[in-house]
Amino acid sequence: MHNVKTKCCINKIAIISWILIAVILYLIARNNYLFYHTTAELFLTFVSLMTYVLASKTYRYSSNNYLLFIGYANLFVAIIQFWHLINYYGMGIFPNQSPDVATQFWIASGYLEALSLLVAPFFIGKRFSCPVVLSIFTLVTGFLVAAITWFRIFPHCYLEGQGLTSIKVFSEYIISLVIFAAIIHLYRKRQQINHNLYCISTAAMAITILSHIVFTLYVDVYGLINFLGHIFVIVANYLFLTGVIIYGLEKPYGLIFSELKQSAITDQLTGLYNRNGFYELSEQKKAKARQGGTSFAMLMIDIDKFKKINDQFGHSAGDRVLCNFARVVSNATAGKGNAFRLGGDEFVILLDDISNLKSLQNTLRQKIDEWKSYDNVIQDIGISLGAAIWEQGCSKSIFDLLAEADRKMYAEKKAKSGQL
Repeated sequence: MHNVKTKCCINKIAIISWILIAVILYLIARNNYLFYHTTAELFLTFVSLMTYVLASKTYRYSSNNYLLFIGYANLFVAIIQFWHLINYYGMGIFPNQSPDVATQFWIASGYLEALSLLVAPFFIGKRFSCPVVLSIFTLVTGFLVAAITWFRIFPHCYLEGQGLTSIKVFSEYIISLVIFAAIIHLYRKRQQINHNLYCISTAAMAITILSHIVFTLYVDVYGLINFLGHIFVIVANYLFLTGVIIYGLEKPYGLIFSELKQSAITDQLTGLYNRNGFYELSEQKKAKARQGGTSFAMLMIDIDKFKKINDQFGHSAGDRVLCNFARVVSNATAGKGNAFRLGGDEFVILLDDISNLKSLQNTLRQKIDEWKSYDNVIQDIGISLGAAIWEQGCSKSIFDLLAEADRKMYAEKKAKSGQL
């Protein structure tokens, strides 16, 4: 319930933040629309570039071909967006600047983005040749820039005194239909992609469609409708970037850190928890037992005459014995607690239910005898055991329990060697 309330609170804050941003941008637009447009387009270009950088640089961890393709597409969409920005009416960068050129670049970027979104789901779970894809994007982008800027063969999209041309309006609807087809394509692949990434991508595409529809309605390039269309584009691009960050960066790095932590508490030879893992999990088990009003047992295990195996058969044989012994301990403990290798031939079991302690000890001795019946290397070994119990009201620390179990284990070992 607490998590649900927290998420709701975060969502409300996000909605309020977006509303405030929209209001601030609107006030800026009313005062100086060219400044607003420049700011918005620079933000869009930056987001597209960041999407590319994050998607490409985190691919080695995410292995997400869908996000990688989206990232590549955003790189070239960003290039055309930048051409749209510097050619926008009133920028004064190029002589005899007209609203038509910037509008042509907008339509060009829309077609490139829409077709990329339609193709991207093909690469869910499939690899593609990065040089080939980059070459295709380069050729297409170069052709579009040349067609608009130098050859001037791109259809007119805005005529001063008349507004949007029919080609421009028709193109916006075609782009919207292509993106809608991309949503359907992604829907059919939804089982092969993370659910949240699917939802974020679908929402971003839906808002992109809305922006293109809005851009069929404006007459004045400095008008309110044009402003609203840019707001939708900003939100859509932000969602795409969020998807890349979360599923191309946060989760893979989270997995990496999780694996690093796991390796820090795992014994490399046997695969059991190591001493660090023992102290971490034992404190957790103690806290859980105190909270739940339960108890737990600690069983110390030492392999008798293990040194003789190393001396007689070598350390490789000793390592094999440790691995096999760890497997015996792990199987006997399964579903009852956790097994640890503290170092050398010393092992510990944390048992959830103290009523299983006696049966576990008998099981371990029985399994060792069965093992000895077919492995000549371990004919002389045995095990010594020592147990300590933590119950409610007990003031002993984990170190105290370990010391107690260790004393009892060595007492049994000495008794077997005739020293007691």
